[in-house]
Amino acid sequence: MKNLKILPRFEDGLSFLFIEHCHIESEKKGICSITKEGKTQIPCAELAVLMLGPGSSITHKAIQILALNDCMVLWCGEHGARAKTIYE
Repeated sequence: MKNLKILPRFEDGLSFLFIEHCHIESEKKGICSITKEGKTQIPCAELAVLMLGPGSSITHKAIQILALNDCMVLWCGEHGARAKTIYE
């Protein structure tokens, strides 16, 4: 998604959201994504899963807010692909 300003409204009820190359932090009682294009609020109360791709960072307070809203956080590969771990 190139422009996060096109996010659906809260009442649309998102099941998941994939974000990459951003910094996520708390803002008031919610969370927001900060990129070079600007700041975008994330509807964490309506999310089931927040998927964080490469280049993403998140603050402890943002994780706490997501947990209080029963939203899972997944770290995944580029474009939502699952990350593969190789054990020797």
